[in-house]
Amino acid sequence: MMNGSKVKGCLREWLRTHNKFDDLGPIPDDQDLILHRVVDSLQFVEFVLYIEELSGRNIDGETIDLEQFRTLANIWQSWFACPSS
Repeated sequence: MMNGSKVKGCLREWLRTHNKFDDLGPIPDDQDLILHRVVDSLQFVEFVLYIEELSGRNIDGETIDLEQFRTLANIWQSWFACPSS
């Protein structure tokens, strides 16, 4: 399993590659990706599929909670971090 820095680096790279703005700038872990339009509604499905591929986990489209995808920190916690015992 990849560590947090590696996962977030891959997610940042995907966002930069798929973003329509040339001046995206840094993407902090706590930046709201939806509010700041880092990912738009058309890209969101692709982004979720990329997270699914990267994490190796199935993400059920019927039960998606946007809060899990709002920031890189939330994505890490929801889909990559080991659950605490």
